[in-house]
Amino acid sequence: MTVLSLPVEPADPTPRELWEGEAKALAEAAAAGRRAAAWFRALPAPESDRWVVGPLWL
Repeated sequence: MTVLSLPVEPADPTPRELWEGEAKALAEAAAAGRRAAAWFRALPAPESDRWVVGPLWL
């Protein structure tokens, strides 16, 4: 097995400026994620406690 150790770069403490339209893009991506989560939660539950090949809830 190969172990790769990359040098740790110091974190930049200064906040960066948003590029034009970034706030809107992030808001739209967040909204899409919320819609996807709502869709997933709305799916019917399995008829048993097993799902695909194992238990759904561990």
